[in-house]
Amino acid sequence: MTWYFSYIGDLADPDFHWDNPADAPGHGNLPRQIVPAEKHLNVGISVSFVIREINSGARDGKRLDWGAWGLRIGGLQLAVLFGSDHAYASEIAALDPARDYVLVAGEGG
Repeated sequence: MTWYFSYIGDLADPDFHWDNPADAPGHGNLPRQIVPAEKHLNVGISVSFVIREINSGARDGKRLDWGAWGLRIGGLQLAVLFGSDHAYASEIAALDPARDYVLVAGEGG
């Protein structure tokens, strides 16, 4: 059975390699999850949305791991993307608006 996940990750995570995924540790190349704080929850972004954003050139993004893709996106852009009615709006609003994060979406199974 396939399962899906999405979250906002820490671009500055020392175990994560945005610029050179080939140098990532063998266990995968995914950044530490920041939002949502609960690891078993997700922000509701689909893999197809992330891939569309990458393919259209709308946002800087790439494949991060076998089944995960990510968008490099600023804190302010995240707040605009998710809006004030999103379930995690308060967590997203608490992010540094001047800093970049990774919006991760993936699948496994």
